[in-house]
Amino acid sequence: MKDQISIILKHYSLPVMMTGKIDACLNRVFKKGSTGIKVKGRDYYDLIWYMQNKVSLDEEYLKKIKLSQKEIFVALDEQVAQVDSKDLLFDLQPFFASKTYIHDWCKNFHSFYDRYREFYRKN
Repeated sequence: MKDQISIILKHYSLPVMMTGKIDACLNRVFKKGSTGIKVKGRDYYDLIWYMQNKVSLDEEYLKKIKLSQKEIFVALDEQVAQVDSKDLLFDLQPFFASKTYIHDWCKNFHSFYDRYREFYRKN
């Protein structure tokens, strides 16, 4: 009993995490050394996971950042259009044992985004 400690864990809902991930994709200031890469591939990898699982956005989070769902997706569409698959690969490759998997994922990133984006256009 002497060495026991109590901790409080904070947890977030998937909608809060999804909205936060979009916020990170839009606003994270990131620069990978002198490579010129300005995107964090892990943000976009997570984003696709949330979208693939059709996670909704959190209305309270949207209010906090003063954007509607339509406005945040318009901004995200513009941001994603500028993402270079090679930049994603540079950041993500060290995290995956299968180089083929992550290479193919990065190559298909824009088509994944377009496919999963359709759900949010309808809702």
